[in-house]
Amino acid sequence: MEIKIRKIGVFYNPKKREAKKGIDILKDWAKEKGIEVIPEGVDVDLGVAIGGDGTVLYTLQKLSIHDIPVVGINTGRLGFLTTVEFKDISVLLNSIESGNFFIEKHPVIKISIDHNNFYAFNEVVFLKSENTPLISVNLVFDNSSILTPPADGVIIATSAGSTAYALSAGGAIIFPEVEVLEIIPICAHSLTSRPLILDLNNLEVKVNFQRKSTQVEVWIDGKEIGIVSNKNHISISKANFYGKLIFLPGWDFINRLKKKLHWR
Repeated sequence: MEIKIRKIGVFYNPKKREAKKGIDILKDWAKEKGIEVIPEGVDVDLGVAIGGDGTVLYTLQKLSIHDIPVVGINTGRLGFLTTVEFKDISVLLNSIESGNFFIEKHPVIKISIDHNNFYAFNEVVFLKSENTPLISVNLVFDNSSILTPPADGVIIATSAGSTAYALSAGGAIIFPEVEVLEIIPICAHSLTSRPLILDLNNLEVKVNFQRKSTQVEVWIDGKEIGIVSNKNHISISKANFYGKLIFLPGWDFINRLKKKLHWR
């Protein structure tokens, strides 16, 4: 695969010690190739995220709506969404130059709260506010509804998010090309609570809460968006664009699982 690269947008986590060194390496390489490097640039041909999964998610938030692919250089701990470890940055740059890579498309979910739209690449989480009782979330779709058991909250994850918070909460691991929502109660007060998987295509889920007075925190990809209640109109559907991540040959999803989860 080949991408004609004239401009690169670089995004990094300033708390990571190796991030500045990575930017210097990227700039030196780009200068040799006649490519402009723009800090947090969005009018670019490629996005480079230097950090962990959080930095990749931030970069996807900025670039995916413009159909720009993202490559991640891991200076964090796990780095499920990253392309290479920091020590392999030169291998990555050479592979991009030669076109020796593939692009993995990840479905994105749109969260509409009243007249505001937000996008989640990993998950949206409805979490009980401080000093409030357990919450039950009513999910309405296809002329049916499901009331989740009383819990600390509910995770609604994409396939990419199935290896993030959803994994910690006991959810299934889902391959990136499977376009679904995974719904997982958090610490449910129930012996029969199980994850639920819905086909994301042609789906709209309306969200409300069992208790009218309930105040619920909304978190999207690890960032708090605000507080909602039944006074708000909330719906979840598939976005009309994908998150595009670049990976190198031999680093497909199965191999990433083996490496990151220490599987054989």
